[in-house]
Amino acid sequence: VLSATIVLDSQEPNVNVDPQRGGIITYTGTVVTTQPRDFDFQFGILNLEANCSAGWMVTEIPTMTITRIHRDHAFAVSVFVPQFTVATEQDQIHKISIQGTWRYEPGLDNGVIEPIEAFINVNPIYQYSVRSDPGYVQTSPGGEFKIDLIIENTGNGADEVAIAIDRRSTMEDNGWAFVMENTHYTLPYQETIVVPVTISAPQRWDGWRNVISVVRFQVTSSQALQNSDVSEAVFYSVYIRQRGVSIPGFEVPLMVLAVLSVALLSMYRRR
Repeated sequence: VLSATIVLDSQEPNVNVDPQRGGIITYTGTVVTTQPRDFDFQFGILNLEANCSAGWMVTEIPTMTITRIHRDHAFAVSVFVPQFTVATEQDQIHKISIQGTWRYEPGLDNGVIEPIEAFINVNPIYQYSVRSDPGYVQTSPGGEFKIDLIIENTGNGADEVAIAIDRRSTMEDNGWAFVMENTHYTLPYQETIVVPVTISAPQRWDGWRNVISVVRFQVTSSQALQNSDVSEAVFYSVYIRQRGVSIPGFEVPLMVLAVLSVALLSMYRRR
């Protein structure tokens, strides 16, 4: 009796996919047959089909013919991976199954070709959209204000992110102060988190100031670091305009002095 076995090329049973680009994965292999010793054996017909557990499109495999001379037959099948395929713990690994049937002439003998499986691993994409409310702030020297840092997960799976302030130590040495309740957050797939940040501008012995300062936030994937994956940091800047006079400890006396000066000037003009 004829029998047939599917053998995939050894380097291909497990494939990693970059879902940011999508693309085509092609598997190649050979159907190895053991033929009957019947004197009347003329040829055999092999039919293979493949399907993917993710429901992705799979190419058809043409019908193959074997003879006593050509006992084995090579084949190829391709899987089309959609762009930005979701990669979560539940459905990050997908399976392609190849199976088939055989029959040979003369006669009506036929049988089943046992299935063989290969796996497609969808790599995670660590990607974010960052903005703030407000994105531009105007304050006086020494002023304190709050912003909401809004981070949206635009990657293809759940993530964990770390938030840092670029050059934070240097800015704090220059009089800035920052308060964040946490620097690490869970960021579910396709969801948005809001991170409140309190910022205090520096207060120095300065005259009139009208300057623009920049606070630059950095968002990175701590999950990528844990998994030894590669991810790019995302930077977002908040622009702060400082206007006014900064003379620490003299704001109230100066205000009183200004009021008295106006009053004295008014009395002088009346005389």
